[in-house]
Amino acid sequence: MMKPEQIIAEFSKNATDFFSTTSIQRQELYKSYAYRDSHQWSQQQIEDRQRVNKKITVINMAAPLIRAVSGSEIMQDKKIEYVSTDPNYDGQADVMNDAAEYCQYISGYKSEQSLAREDAATCGIGATVTYLDMTKKNAIAGVPVVERIFPGFMGYDSSSRGSRINEKARWCFYADPVAVDTLTEYVQEKVGDNPKAMGAGDYKAYLMSFNQQENAFNVDFIYHYFWWEYTDLYDVANPFLNARNRLGQHILEDEDVANIIGEVAAELSIDWEASYWTLDKGDYVKLNNAIESVSLLVDIPFIKPEYSKRKGKCYYRAEIARGYLLSAGRSYTQGGHMLNFITGYFDEIMSVYYGLMRPIRYIQDALNISTSDFLGYANIVTGK
Repeated sequence: MMKPEQIIAEFSKNATDFFSTTSIQRQELYKSYAYRDSHQWSQQQIEDRQRVNKKITVINMAAPLIRAVSGSEIMQDKKIEYVSTDPNYDGQADVMNDAAEYCQYISGYKSEQSLAREDAATCGIGATVTYLDMTKKNAIAGVPVVERIFPGFMGYDSSSRGSRINEKARWCFYADPVAVDTLTEYVQEKVGDNPKAMGAGDYKAYLMSFNQQENAFNVDFIYHYFWWEYTDLYDVANPFLNARNRLGQHILEDEDVANIIGEVAAELSIDWEASYWTLDKGDYVKLNNAIESVSLLVDIPFIKPEYSKRKGKCYYRAEIARGYLLSAGRSYTQGGHMLNFITGYFDEIMSVYYGLMRPIRYIQDALNISTSDFLGYANIVTGK
């Protein structure tokens, strides 16, 4: 993984390039959301019609159509209950399916995914992010969370050019809005009282450029940055899996050994019950050191775990705010970025993603103008 200074420098360069070279995409985004939310008359059109005392009316057919297509009107249930219709129900056979359904339910997957689809249908691109919330006292393993990301708050490697961004893009990021005071406390907790800033840029002016929120001064951002690197990968056979070998026996019988391996597994985001792990060089060294420590602790010969080495992509994540690198490490997922994109039509000429709102807005304009003119004529005829 890159050094902290390199992570900050790369993020700053990529974010600056993204915001400075995607003005057409952001204009499309602004216009699409304006139409969806009934801001469908331009200021020039309003002034021109007011000058000649013409009526202004909005008949918003675009938003219901977008929401019907995307399914964004889905509501979350208050509770979930599993009732088997099979009299020969086998709890063991269905437990994984039930667990997957429960994770989708508890994370809010359906509602957040439908909102992301609405974003894609509106402006051509939407995204969700998945992670484990470790702050719940009654869930020490974490609670799965899915969150929809507003397209105006995210950036991505545009070289993917309409392909699957979460797999092909070299990097992507999203900005998470938080209260200024809350972020101040969080940064201090992460870096201490006298930290050394590393110079990451502040992109609030870009992110809030089309936002008319009155208390924008009280909003700040945490930047979640994701990237991959080609690196040496080690496919390591799990030496603890087989209970018949000595390491396997000790992890079952010795509490100290179990704690050591548990800490390493948590740090490296690996499942120590899996048959093999895919690690980069740094994580392989940490694992090797842990096994050596265990061998010394229980007084058995140290044997390096078996592995095969190859070149491949390793996905990483980092958390950045106010110029500080708050955290960095391997991503929870290694099959793509944690930021999952949904994309619509990609215009190869303009290099812009378009949603349904692009063709709809011309029809919406005609509907608004014709309806406004008709109502204006009707008022004149009826003397109103």
